[in-house]
Amino acid sequence: MAASTISKVGEFMGKFIELLSGFSGIGFWLFVVGFTLLLILVTVIFIKFLVVVLKAIPNMTISQFVKFILALALALMIIGIFMP
Repeated sequence: MAASTISKVGEFMGKFIELLSGFSGIGFWLFVVGFTLLLILVTVIFIKFLVVVLKAIPNMTISQFVKFILALALALMIIGIFMP
């Protein structure tokens, strides 16, 4: 990661924590628990998707593999455009 990206992520997290520090009570803790559950769910879905893709690669034909590599390259280029 570039230093500017890391600093922006750190800046965002600092502002987010500053915003949350103003909250208190049961509502805050319910929000934290819900947010944590959503984060865990998204992480598990991503890992499952990654495992399915890795298992499918050896069974691909050459044309399917080339299409997969092209799609991956395109996705990485699009992600790279949006990262400073």
